[in-house]
Amino acid sequence: MSWGKFRVNMLRYMANQKGIATSDAFAKKITTEYDMTIRTGFQTINLCSIQKGNTELMETLIALTLFRASAQTSGLFPLIKELGNAVKGYWSGATLNPFPIPVIPAPGAAQNIAVTQNLCINPGEWPFEFQTPPTMKSAFLIELFILSCKIHLLSLKGMIYTTSLYPAGPSLAPGPGIISWSSYIIPAGIPLIAGKDGEDESIESDWQNLGETPPNTAGGASADIKEFEEGAKYNAGDVIEFEGNYYIGQNPEKDGERCWNIPF
Repeated sequence: MSWGKFRVNMLRYMANQKGIATSDAFAKKITTEYDMTIRTGFQTINLCSIQKGNTELMETLIALTLFRASAQTSGLFPLIKELGNAVKGYWSGATLNPFPIPVIPAPGAAQNIAVTQNLCINPGEWPFEFQTPPTMKSAFLIELFILSCKIHLLSLKGMIYTTSLYPAGPSLAPGPGIISWSSYIIPAGIPLIAGKDGEDESIESDWQNLGETPPNTAGGASADIKEFEEGAKYNAGDVIEFEGNYYIGQNPEKDGERCWNIPF
């Protein structure tokens, strides 16, 4: 699984808003997709892949982030920044596989013969600290998240604890060794096919595009129109104006409230 596949899976999931029962469901989905993507990667020099990430902490932090975002009533919410804390949570206490055995010997050793532990000791630095700007496309959020993840992986640091062979007179003697590592990469996947990247317009949306003409009420007067605002909540029947186009909410199954504030 590559970042391209992650993008497709998340965009298809987010396009079907009626299929997202709660924000906790989204937290679980993005955590699962992230974990599956990371499992296809490896540590750059020693080629060790992830053994177990802290998915529980990541899911909890994402759910908490979404709760805080929905509770905010004005201004911009730093969604990408807060999702970064959750990603760093995934790498807090993460373990990598003890194989392959690193080819480069531990300092002072002639050869490594076994790996006893492979740990992430520094969950890295999240690159983007700015507030999330208003957007009308789910792809914008996902692309920004993926870009942040790619940069973040380069800042990871860890330790490989080995049993190595050291020069001891005419022979070699086993002893413990420590190898530092940094950065983790996800190999490129199969290029996405145009029109198959998850932005399928046939998938039903919570929002109907009314075009450039504002709707009227039953008495002929203009409907109560709201300007699109990042972080705001909208209900079924609400009319939103954005860049000269009008949209109406249409999701009575969830009382019109969406899991995100990216309605189109």
